[in-house]
Amino acid sequence: MHLNAPLAMPDEQALWERVLAALRGRGVSQHLQGLIGQLRPVGSSPGKFALIAPTPFIRDWIEDNYRDTLVELLDSCLPEPRSLELLADATAAPSTPERSPEAPLAPSGLNPDYTFASFVLGKSNELVFSAAQGVAKQPGVGNNPLFIYGDSGLGKTHVLHAIGNEVLRHKPRARVRLINGEQFMNEYITATHGGAKTIEKREEFRRKYRQDCDVLLLDDIQLWRGSAVETRHEFFLTFNELYEGRRQIVITSDRPPSELPDIEERLKTRFHHGLLADIQPPAFETRLGILQKKAEARSLLIPDDVAAFIAERVRRNVRELEGALNRLIAVHDLTRMPITLEMAQQALRNILPPPQVVNMDSILEQTSRYYSLPVDRLIRGGRQKRVADARAVAMYLSRDMTRASFPEIGTKFEKDHATVMYNCRKIEKRLESDPALRREVAEIRSRLTV
Repeated sequence: MHLNAPLAMPDEQALWERVLAALRGRGVSQHLQGLIGQLRPVGSSPGKFALIAPTPFIRDWIEDNYRDTLVELLDSCLPEPRSLELLADATAAPSTPERSPEAPLAPSGLNPDYTFASFVLGKSNELVFSAAQGVAKQPGVGNNPLFIYGDSGLGKTHVLHAIGNEVLRHKPRARVRLINGEQFMNEYITATHGGAKTIEKREEFRRKYRQDCDVLLLDDIQLWRGSAVETRHEFFLTFNELYEGRRQIVITSDRPPSELPDIEERLKTRFHHGLLADIQPPAFETRLGILQKKAEARSLLIPDDVAAFIAERVRRNVRELEGALNRLIAVHDLTRMPITLEMAQQALRNILPPPQVVNMDSILEQTSRYYSLPVDRLIRGGRQKRVADARAVAMYLSRDMTRASFPEIGTKFEKDHATVMYNCRKIEKRLESDPALRREVAEIRSRLTV
């Protein structure tokens, strides 16, 4: 029977089988067929066609991503239009992705999972990593205080925990205090508003952070804004006592001391006594390593193309990378769909930043930045190997990422189209066997698509 032939009083199951056959006939992927195939028709009311999903998550996923496809297929199979109703099996137990149990916190407040071994090292964080290891091996000897700054989600808190864990590994009886700026402020406010016991509580607070402390790890000092004058004064006194006693202080912030608007100059001056170390957004290779390490910790193998896709699109911080990975694992666990590039693109389409508009000007700009070459030299430079290789990469990306023809690219680079063709083919061939070049091209591409 032809797909569009009218059906006389169609049987719901037979109709659904026709829809699935039409779906397969469109050549859609196996995982999409498997996902929609989990739906089952149920008793429908007049003017409606109802399908039930095994879980609310799958119902919502199909509603958000494939409702229009199903409506179109149903319309092609029905003699007259009916609205589509998607339901979920109310008797099914809520399904949640299996997660590794949270690591218990040690008495010092340290998470034992946050170590130097679990930290992914890259060019963007090597100064912080090296300084933190030095501090952990010999607290209070050098780089005191250590002031780490950088945007949220880049691993500053991980480094703090790693320092504390490493100190305790070598000196189990060391007194390590880890606290964030807000907790320190709240503790101090509580201590100074203790009614009849105010003096006692204040002394207890000072003993905790001055006398009974060998290593103070203070996270997010930028939280001391505006009216936290007394808290900042208390920390100034605490800092002085710890520093003079050659006890280690490590501080993190989302900006350097000079840009902290409400921190007094006397504190900023003391922060500069030690080492200021910034942590930058991770490069592509580092982001790839972070994804793979976090996936391994969840006993999950992610295909290389999927990991590269996420690493290319998520550039700002580690927290967003982990969020994308968690979303991917949740969809995988709840829908039983294999993790493929197509599945990842669909699963993450609403949470990944949209790609930037790419043109030859932006390709030239990012390539010149990556290879530290002026744009003018990239276009008109001579045959020096470093310049020629960078130019060839820019030509290849212009061909691969835009609709520009070989002659149009040649005009931009002031070369004939035959030279452009030769360079593009040369890069294509080298990419097959040169991992270093693959990483370079992937990093430039990631800068262009985020």
